[in-house]
Amino acid sequence: MHPSDLNRRIENYQKKVWAAYDIGATYYKVVLRSVLHEIVRDLNDHVYTEDEAQKVWRSVLPGVGTEEYGGISESFEKSGSYRIAFDSADELADMLSAFRRDR
Repeated sequence: MHPSDLNRRIENYQKKVWAAYDIGATYYKVVLRSVLHEIVRDLNDHVYTEDEAQKVWRSVLPGVGTEEYGGISESFEKSGSYRIAFDSADELADMLSAFRRDR
């Protein structure tokens, strides 16, 4: 993907996440999930390389509220899917597992 396209996607995701953060914690988690879904979907559709997908996700996360949702950790698996752990939202891991299983 061209660097300017990648940067534009990152900026759009950051705007979504910032707007959600301003609304509240629950909505923030919902939007973060939807961003994660989009990134994984685009990765599976070969829109991104693994490195690009990882860069996008890491660029979105640090911008908002990671200290408030302490315990966010990410690792990029060789399978091309992210495993995200929220101490306060374990359902995200279950949702992502179901998403991968259904693919």
